[in-house]
Amino acid sequence: MASPHSPSQAQTTLRSSPQEAAQYIADMVMELRNLAKAEKLHALREYLEVAYYEAFMQAHKTEVPPGEQEYLEQLAQDVRRSEAP
Repeated sequence: MASPHSPSQAQTTLRSSPQEAAQYIADMVMELRNLAKAEKLHALREYLEVAYYEAFMQAHKTEVPPGEQEYLEQLAQDVRRSEAP
């Protein structure tokens, strides 16, 4: 019996960005986690939860725009200077 989520289907289902791919993976892992929970496979459920959280974080991480970190550091220095006696 062929899996409904075979590698060929996964390749066509994945979207164009790494974030979309990570979200797809998170969704699939959550389904497996729910199955493991229902079958009382506690250790497996815990590993799947870790995999889910990692995929979710990858899907929802934000990138700091180029130069933004330096700008924020400069603002912090300016505030410290303005508060100095």
